[in-house]
Amino acid sequence: MDYMLGAGMAIIQQNTHKIVVIYETKRKYWFRVFPRGRKDIGESLEQTALREAYEEVSSPLDASERVF
Repeated sequence: MDYMLGAGMAIIQQNTHKIVVIYETKRKYWFRVFPRGRKDIGESLEQTALREAYEEVSSPLDASERVF
């Protein structure tokens, strides 16, 4: 059986304490989801989450204050 790994993250803006969500419109209704995506070969789950978040919000992230 083949497995596909993915990763995502909740992004909280420090100055406003707002949570960043993505609107997904692939279905009949709009969904709010956290930035997430598939893991590339050779990537750690942390790298995947950071890359996917960057791709979604087009802004580099400071991951120094991580909570797992």
